[in-house]
Amino acid sequence: MGDSGYALRPWLLTPLQNPQGNNEETYNTKYKANTATIERCNSSLKIRFRCLLKHRALHGISVIVITVVVSLTSYFSLIMS
Repeated sequence: MGDSGYALRPWLLTPLQNPQGNNEETYNTKYKANTATIERCNSSLKIRFRCLLKHRALHGISVIVITVVVSLTSYFSLIMS
């Protein structure tokens, strides 16, 4: 999923600018709900792990940080469902 806040790639799902019809409006509604879920997950991770904030990056151990983030994201997805 992507929006104007990220570098867009052709394969990213994005909201429709001018939805026409019920199906496109439903798509945008579900897109917004999923985006809100992802943003809540990111916020939870940043609150629990302050090193993920923009100015508090850990240098030199990025592989470990990425592994932890992926593991925790999976864990939070599991407990949220």
